[in-house]
Amino acid sequence: MTPGPVRNPRGDADRLFDLDDFGVVCALDVAVGAVRSFLRQRACRHGRAQPGDRFCAACGAALVAPELP
Repeated sequence: MTPGPVRNPRGDADRLFDLDDFGVVCALDVAVGAVRSFLRQRACRHGRAQPGDRFCAACGAALVAPELP
């Protein structure tokens, strides 16, 4: 299953279920993926990182400040 774009409807929360194209499953997939990524990055010791790496190869966490070139 390829998730579609996440839409940000405006208005009250009750309107979310009135929209035909709002996917509760897609929104939950995004939320669960974000939590899993956070927990994986938090538990990782970044042992496979080499000097000069910008990201950890194991978990994808940024090893340098993102705003640096």
